[in-house]
Amino acid sequence: MNKDNEYIPDRPTGEVVIDRWFTSDLWKEICRNADDGDEDSQELMKQVNMQLSSLIFHAANNSTVTRIEYELKYFIRLCDDFNIPNIS
Repeated sequence: MNKDNEYIPDRPTGEVVIDRWFTSDLWKEICRNADDGDEDSQELMKQVNMQLSSLIFHAANNSTVTRIEYELKYFIRLCDDFNIPNIS
C-alpha cells in the first residue's frame, strides 16, 4: 500500500512477509538452536520478538502505512539476508 492506502501489486502484503519468515525452515532451526542454548540464536529470537512487537503495536494503534511498511522492512531484510525463498 502507498501513503493513500492504495494497493501496490509488486509489494508483498504484511501477511506474506511475516509468513515467509516464520514458516521457513531456518526459523525452525533457529528456534531449535535457541532451545539448545545457542546464544546467537537466542539473541536473534529476541530481536525478532522486539520487531514483531513493534509491528503489532503500530498496526493496532492505526499508525501510518509508511510506519507499518518501515516495520515490515525488517522482516523483508531478514528473509533476503538469510536467502529465505518467496512463498508461492
